[in-house]
Amino acid sequence: MSFDSLQQKAKILAKKAIELDSMGKKEEAYKYYLKAAEILLRLAEIAKIRRRKKEFHSLIYFANKYIQRCYEIKGIEFEEGEEEKREKAITRERTKEEDRETFEIISDLVIREKPNVSWDDIADLEQAKLAIKEAIILPLHHPEWFKGARKPWRGILFFGPPGCGKTLLARATASEIDATFLNVDAASIFVKWVGESEKRVKALFKYARSAAPAIIFIDEIDAMISSREIEGSSGVEHRIKTQFLTEMDGVLKKDDERVLVLAATNMPWVLDIAIRRRFEKRIYVPPPGLEARKKIFEIHLRGLDLSEDVDLDLLAKITELYTGADIALICREAAMMPIRELKDVEAGENISPRSIRMSDFEEALRRIKPSISEKELLRYEKWAKEYGSA
Repeated sequence: MSFDSLQQKAKILAKKAIELDSMGKKEEAYKYYLKAAEILLRLAEIAKIRRRKKEFHSLIYFANKYIQRCYEIKGIEFEEGEEEKREKAITRERTKEEDRETFEIISDLVIREKPNVSWDDIADLEQAKLAIKEAIILPLHHPEWFKGARKPWRGILFFGPPGCGKTLLARATASEIDATFLNVDAASIFVKWVGESEKRVKALFKYARSAAPAIIFIDEIDAMISSREIEGSSGVEHRIKTQFLTEMDGVLKKDDERVLVLAATNMPWVLDIAIRRRFEKRIYVPPPGLEARKKIFEIHLRGLDLSEDVDLDLLAKITELYTGADIALICREAAMMPIRELKDVEAGENISPRSIRMSDFEEALRRIKPSISEKELLRYEKWAKEYGSA
């Protein structure tokens, strides 16, 4: 916001505060007085830098007037000369307001959940599982082991083609430990008002620290913080990036922090080098191998009636380049075919669908193709070779 826009906002807030105050709604008025005073103090700093002395004194006068009314509403009395008490009281009230504001922001920003996903639901990906155990599970169970050079990893980036289990890994991590899981929608970080996006990033990390041990999971982090070299990147993106780097530095440098940042991206090459460096572990999550594909078929076909001719080994062999998500779609498509044959059955008829046959899977494979190509896979492998963690 511009100087004039902020000034107008302060006037609106002050007018609302006075109106509520006159109606006897003092607690509500208090919030508006405090917000108006904070904006006026910010404007006073700008006026001081610009050497607009008259404007500076006017802004300070009204800010102090509104703060004084806040004291009166709260029943805080000050004797003359008790400046130190006055400053401490102001700090306490601002902290309370900031904490309330943080909670409000986080309520809109993240999904707090305890996912119902276990390691058994994830085929293969042993390297990624090991990194998570080293970073989170073992340090929580045996904190005395992880000191000095053994300080646990605080930033882990999962990268690879979409549908290969990056998000599933994060959810399984949260279900394995007793920690706060903050699932962040990167798109919700962006707000059109100047300064609001950075405030959201700051609030996210502040909340995570207060709720530690905590895991912040940011899916599709490239949507939030991409390289400075990407054409069309805006000033908002740069400010978010700067705030994110500051918060990540705090997580990485403080040994007593019990906050882990997990992030996932389908486009690791667009990440800024400074962002990339903050993620100490960069784990490649590739399409599943032969054995993993067979296990994924088994996971998605649990509880279904399969014909004896269904050959999971053959299905795993002919689905090279298919991701876990692709295989899930194949299983769903094949499972629906016996149901479709019963489309003319009337309600109440006592009939059951037939078993799922190998021919159903063959038809599903004709309809569903791999979501990635060999050329795209080579690009991921090249980036993993250059920047991934071995």
